[in-house]
Amino acid sequence: MRINSTGCWDADWIQEYEDPDGIGEVIDWAYELAGKWVFEKKYKDAEFIYSRLNQMLVYARGGDGDVIELDVRDLEEEGIVSTNLEKVAVLTMYTLYQTHANMKERVEAISFCFHWEPARKIGIGDMLTAGPEELPDTEGFLEAWIPWLEKQNTPRDLELLEDAVLCRDGEKGLLTYARENVREHPSFIQKELQKLFDQADYPKVLKLGAEAVRKMHSDWEIRGRVAELAFRAARQAGNREAEREMLFCACCSRPTMMNELRWFAEDEKEKEKTQLLVERVKRIKGWRKTPCSFRETDEKRRYYRSGKEEMFEELLLGNYTKLLEWCRNPKDSQESSSLHHPAELGERLLLLGLYRGEEFGKALQALCGSLAGDAGLYDEERRAEFQDLIIKWKKKNPFPVAQQAACAAYLERTVDIRVCGIVSEQRRESYARAALLAASLGAVLKSLGDRKDIVQLYHRKFPNHRLFRSELRKYE
Repeated sequence: MRINSTGCWDADWIQEYEDPDGIGEVIDWAYELAGKWVFEKKYKDAEFIYSRLNQMLVYARGGDGDVIELDVRDLEEEGIVSTNLEKVAVLTMYTLYQTHANMKERVEAISFCFHWEPARKIGIGDMLTAGPEELPDTEGFLEAWIPWLEKQNTPRDLELLEDAVLCRDGEKGLLTYARENVREHPSFIQKELQKLFDQADYPKVLKLGAEAVRKMHSDWEIRGRVAELAFRAARQAGNREAEREMLFCACCSRPTMMNELRWFAEDEKEKEKTQLLVERVKRIKGWRKTPCSFRETDEKRRYYRSGKEEMFEELLLGNYTKLLEWCRNPKDSQESSSLHHPAELGERLLLLGLYRGEEFGKALQALCGSLAGDAGLYDEERRAEFQDLIIKWKKKNPFPVAQQAACAAYLERTVDIRVCGIVSEQRRESYARAALLAASLGAVLKSLGDRKDIVQLYHRKFPNHRLFRSELRKYE
């Protein structure tokens, strides 16, 4: 088989294919014939064609002599084959079921086909109803299929396992299975709890969530996610004690910026638990270099903290001296996923901690919004909760008076250097950041009793930078 290809090497690596010999038409005809044979119950003949075509390779030769290997999926993407390969995948599995009487061979053959790319969106129910007649012994197949899938370890196998249990036992049976297999497949109970939460069945979410948290390995990130669901359910149900317990579990397994802020903002003199949490989080920080003591899967992976989360925790703990050191000597080890340079993140955290006002104006609200973005919070409800918690935390944790003057002087100097550098170099994409830093510094200094108007100072300093000044005006 041969397909001519034309094209050239370019930035997008584009190849254009031609089919002068009509190979695509032949493949479409063969697939159509196989489908016809399925509905004529000629299963072995249909399987013969499907098994050949699905694994077939075609070699395309370019004008420069290069040979490119293509499978049937590539041919479909290039428009050379017009057959719907998802339908082909369903009928292939149906014929494999019919032609393999031995249950073990049937399960293995169908499992292989389910991992074929065109079959990624197909479920067990699609296969069972694809052909002209009802498949025999489907109950026996499911009883063999489910244990087979339980031994596999890929995301696709987990999808198939969930689908198979749902097909066999229904929704209630799937919830029972999820509860009984929390340690083996924790993602199942997470999904079931989310369904119950969406149905506003908060007492049940709390009960089953707490049960699942107790069974899960404390190092699993998913334990933190389940605990978060139970925490939110406890809050909706008005169960304060359970709310704090589930929040503590969430922080231990998944110490995100939001989870830790929730804990520290409402720390009701639970000093022992707070100390345990801090020690636990320090251990999580070291997981990057520590080999796992158990086999990790996508379901059972550990939580890895980013540099910005470490810095935010220092703010919550009131370690302003350490934050200052971080700003002065930015660590190369900071996560590349941080939105900005770690020193700038430290400056924003210090500005937030240093502010002494009762209410947040435009600049401080925007500063909170930028930190909420660092925390991965993008919907308005959660960003509003983040700001409310920050305000509550600040009332309980005022900035040490002895450090105020030194910190304010440092910020005034470094923010000015950063803003002037951005504007002088006309880095327009960073004007919004520079304006936020300048306006936040002005609000902080004003709250400390300084009469300087920082925003107007920068207006006068850069009279010809219209775009930067328009960003500053957002905070007036």
